[in-house]
Amino acid sequence: MKDTIADLTWSQFYNVESISDLFKGKNVKRRNGFRHVEINNDYVFGELLYINFEGIVSCYQDWNVYKPFKLAVNSLLPTIKIQFEMEGGEFEYDNELEASTELLSLNYQFVAKYKTNSILQYRKSRKVLDIYMTEAFLVQLLQSQGYCFSSLYEILQDSINLFKVPVAITAIQYDMLTSLIYHDYNDQFAIEFIKCRLRDVIINVFKGTSNLLLTEKIQM
Repeated sequence: MKDTIADLTWSQFYNVESISDLFKGKNVKRRNGFRHVEINNDYVFGELLYINFEGIVSCYQDWNVYKPFKLAVNSLLPTIKIQFEMEGGEFEYDNELEASTELLSLNYQFVAKYKTNSILQYRKSRKVLDIYMTEAFLVQLLQSQGYCFSSLYEILQDSINLFKVPVAITAIQYDMLTSLIYHDYNDQFAIEFIKCRLRDVIINVFKGTSNLLLTEKIQM
């Protein structure tokens, strides 16, 4: 039986042309430190919360999916992110690599692509937190924790298994994510709390997988 699942473009789903455009809203309401955008189309009703600062963008999405769909994502810009699939799931087919990845509920993955040409498929409601970052931000953060990598290339090359497959979200990470998303702080204090918590999450991801990929290189 032929799969009749709908094919959508990024602009059709979000009503913007690119990922960067999605995070440029100047008149978007702010709530608990996050900017808030409603998602309402024929396939999904939900919300998007985001914050951007100093080389990082954090985006949390809570979707109520009415019916399955596919989403085409194409970008010539580099993408570096950690994606935490807290509920639901995502199936991705990468046209560049000619390979597929399934990210199940309560798993996360590290993504480093110099360009994106993928088809994403969604069949159920989901909650996901994406932390996008620049190479400079990630390298500087890791250096602050004792790693001596000077580029993303070095990080990838030195890794045996840098999240080539999704990794289970730990209980500690889940608590960190929920406190980040559902905190009850306001105004500037909320923004500063989010900034600190995001750094904590990223550092925890890399330190927590040191047995898989990284060896700290602290100069004695």
